Amino acid sequence: LVLSNSDGNVAKERRNVRNLAARQVDGVLLASVLFEPDLEVLETADIPAVLLNQERDAPGFNTIGVDLAAGARIAVEHLIGHGHTNIGLAMGTNVSGSLDGREVGWRQALQAAGLPEGPVVYSGFTWPGGYLAGQRLVASVNRPTAIFATSDTQAVGLLRAVHEAGLSIPGEIAVVSFDGSIEAEYSWPPLTTVEQPVAAMAEAAVAALVGATRGEKPQHRIFPTKLNIRQSCGCPWTPSTGVPHGT
Repeated sequence: LVLSNSDGNVAKERRNVRNLAARQVDGVLLASVLFEPDLEVLETADIPAVLLNQERDAPGFNTIGVDLAAGARIAVEHLIGHGHTNIGLAMGTNVSGSLDGREVGWRQALQAAGLPEGPVVYSGFTWPGGYLAGQRLVASVNRPTAIFATSDTQAVGLLRAVHEAGLSIPGEIAVVSFDGSIEAEYSWPPLTTVEQPVAAMAEAAVAALVGATRGEKPQHRIFPTKLNIRQSCGCPWTPSTGVPHGT
């Protein structure tokens, strides 16, 4: 098993993929920073690849992902259902230039409820990025009563910014995030989060990669998400339960 990390850098990702191809690996699992990564070097070397965390299909390659927009909608609809009408967005920066499905879902849920869009802050999918987004959102003239953070990592940084501002969570600001990582369960307060079925997706990715080496037709697989309700949104805390959403 050969591992490499691009640290969110497109040029470094392309370098890593070229290096893997040069080592003549039997296959590549790629969680790209791009929605449409450059895979020409793998195609030329006839190396099968499976793209992870892909909302859209990529002709000629197996792809695994979740419906980001659908997951975001259920998160925002949950906040709306608890009376929030001013819902902000801490949106991770997207190097691909395409509109992220989580932002699309946030907008769709607000529009369907007849609500205006709350304040938006774009920052990295990191703890510092979430911290910066939290600082800007709580300092906003139109300070939201709830925030949808597009990753758990962002949300943890955001929680710190809200605590430092002297605001209570969820009393003054409710928070819902996206991912379903272990840090969401152990943050304070524990985060309500849209969970991706990572284990099932990983199993499917490995199976698809093995299948690709045997000449099977590539498939685009979208997995359902579920909403794990915890304390950050002002709802009763019921660990290990979830509301399935997706197809």
